[in-house]
Amino acid sequence: MSYQAVNWAKDQDDLLLSEKAVLKALAERADENNRCWPGKKRISKDSGASMSSVKRAIKVLCAKNYIDYEERRLEREDRNLTNIYTLKIGNQSVKSSPVNEVEPNSIQEEPTLEADDFCSNPGEPREVHDEPRGGHSDPLKSIEYSEKDIIIKEHCSKNNLRSNFNQKNPNKQTICQQPKKTIQAVNAKVLEQIRQVRGEEFTNANALLIRSKLTANEDYCRKRGFPPDFWMAYQYVETGINNYLKTQYRTAKITAARDEKAAATANHLQSIAKSIQKKTSDIIWKSRTTLEALTDTTWADAINFDNEFECIS
Repeated sequence: MSYQAVNWAKDQDDLLLSEKAVLKALAERADENNRCWPGKKRISKDSGASMSSVKRAIKVLCAKNYIDYEERRLEREDRNLTNIYTLKIGNQSVKSSPVNEVEPNSIQEEPTLEADDFCSNPGEPREVHDEPRGGHSDPLKSIEYSEKDIIIKEHCSKNNLRSNFNQKNPNKQTICQQPKKTIQAVNAKVLEQIRQVRGEEFTNANALLIRSKLTANEDYCRKRGFPPDFWMAYQYVETGINNYLKTQYRTAKITAARDEKAAATANHLQSIAKSIQKKTSDIIWKSRTTLEALTDTTWADAINFDNEFECIS
């Protein structure tokens, strides 16, 4: 959880209740890079809003430049993954000031912050005197900065660096070129976490599956320029394992059902054959003539004569 993102989401009072709840739910799951990837059902559960309200709120937040999201799809398994949401912290909270309207030649000095500009008590309100824009020849001298504005501007500058890490700059290395964690370290940590959760026997039995999921996640991060992230890799591998187990369970159930159906069909056909044979025998028995009935010796077929029986002449 990012406390910076949660505090920022709580301060957005210009949003509707459902939109603010969705933004707060995303902020509570954001990592240190202000990114998260929960599903819409999870967002609905965390925010208390319906699925339709969540979808509508995400569109509104994107339109108002509060968040941005990127769709993901796993081509190997032909299925969609959860979207990656990026919180644009600071893009809305920084108040507009007359600085943008001042001509470059009219700026003589930059405003400096004195000790009296900050309140001795952080919770105590401080008066801010806003002068009309057109009433001063040097608008910069009439601007007073609050502590909140300064913190938000600092966060905004960091957020801009994070949002532009995909841009190529030959004179400056990007964030992706200087990851905090290497791919190998993240994969080793994910493997150890799976051993602790699912056990050593399961991990060894499904080592090939786990390695393939780690490789797929590594390829995805490299193509999209994402830095190595433990929770993203762990969630990706866990999702792949769960889908594999569900597929195995579903295949076993289908196979068992087919075997049971085949056995039932064979028993039914055998019962029908016996019934037909019995009815045929009954019809033949009833259609005999009187002579055939008198000369019928089939009753003797059931008698076992002694092989040593000798006929006395």
